Amino acid sequence: MNKLITTPNGGFPLRSNDFRFIDESIRLALKGLASIVNDVSANEAVILSGCTREFDGSFWTIESGYLSIGGEIFFFPGVTGISLNGFSFWGIDTLYDTTGDKILKNGNPIQSYEIRIAKVGFSEFENPFGYTAIKNTLTATQIIQQKLEANCVWASLSDASYEDPFAAGAPKYLKDVSGFVHLKGVWNNSDPSPDNLIGRLPLGLRPAEDMQYSIWNGANQRQIIIKTDGDINFVGAATGIIRLYELPPFKAG
Repeated sequence: MNKLITTPNGGFPLRSNDFRFIDESIRLALKGLASIVNDVSANEAVILSGCTREFDGSFWTIESGYLSIGGEIFFFPGVTGISLNGFSFWGIDTLYDTTGDKILKNGNPIQSYEIRIAKVGFSEFENPFGYTAIKNTLTATQIIQQKLEANCVWASLSDASYEDPFAAGAPKYLKDVSGFVHLKGVWNNSDPSPDNLIGRLPLGLRPAEDMQYSIWNGANQRQIIIKTDGDINFVGAATGIIRLYELPPFKAG
């Protein structure tokens, strides 16, 4: 983050461009944080807090809250009794606080306290390009959840020894954003040897204690155990098809 160096003594010549440098440094830092949840190159809006919508059968009420619009943080004062049936979007309203009125040395008056807040904008035909429709607005929490889920991908079980009776039925696992491990795939065992290995889960995706399940394979009950060392085994000597997606998710230990 940029900073204004003011430590040297000697009469610092403070100018308005120094305040501009500080202002832009803060804005740049906030934009970097906002880029986690929304597109800072456009006017995309994301709800940071509040801004909940309620419909009474005729009109909408939107509570006050905060939004990130294009990477800037805006307060929304709330609004009551509006229709969102047409094209409505999050916009930016610019006001001026009269306590910031100044007279420059050259005699020109200026308004220096610019108040920028979020507002509900309306369009007759379509929403302006890059702006977010009110009804489509997500919260920052929802977007982070989506990003985390996008990183949750199915991976193949290591050391899996199986006969795949169906296309794309190989045993796989996934750890979701809540820390639960899911299994899927179909495992066909034709080897009657005791305690056959179905596959092995990696570190970080293993249960805190051994868990044993009973699965109906269409003809018989089959016992499956998921061990703390990651091994997923048949229990005893058994053959047949096991549908791993029937196993319940479990919390990784």
